[in-house]
Amino acid sequence: MKHFKYQAPGSYEEAGNIVREARPGTAAVMAGGTDLLGVLKGELLPEYPETIVALRDIPDTDYIKLEDNLVKIGSMTRLAAIEKSGVFDGKLRAVSQAAHSVASPLIRNRATIGGNLCQDVRCWFYRFPDQAGGTLDCMRKGGSECYAIRGDNRYHSIFGGMKAGITPCSAECPANTDIPAYMARYRAGDMEGAARILMQANPLPMMTSR
Repeated sequence: MKHFKYQAPGSYEEAGNIVREARPGTAAVMAGGTDLLGVLKGELLPEYPETIVALRDIPDTDYIKLEDNLVKIGSMTRLAAIEKSGVFDGKLRAVSQAAHSVASPLIRNRATIGGNLCQDVRCWFYRFPDQAGGTLDCMRKGGSECYAIRGDNRYHSIFGGMKAGITPCSAECPANTDIPAYMARYRAGDMEGAARILMQANPLPMMTSR
């Protein structure tokens, strides 16, 4: 991994201040670390973080409490603790079963519920490792294409992805142009917006059409 500055704040307020004061996009927040460290090793992020803000040492954030007939779980509670807690017996058994279903015991002993809920995008196109031929500049990374739309998307949510409603024309377009999107801009009278979408994928549309 590349060099980064490690910060261990004593409160969420302090953590927030560190992130806000950092240059935009250069600070990453770490809970258990099982997800973030894999992202860093795979060099998946468009810009490698300069600062890692660790939350796991913040006091009073690792707990499972039964109060007023409600179960409260601290954000730094590890999945292994949730899995083994007797609080979730009976009607709440699904919670411990869900924690048990996450990865391996090694991961569950480090991963926290906060980190699990807030982990980075799981799409394998997004996570395509740099070592395997170069990361993919997908829509989630600021690119113009959601590869899960056309690729294997059995486990993906593609809402908001480019070409979410693929038409025959866009499916066959060799330049991978989002035809419905630029036509919608054209019908709305936004010629500049239509041209911007068209030129993103194909800088020579007239030559291609001819």
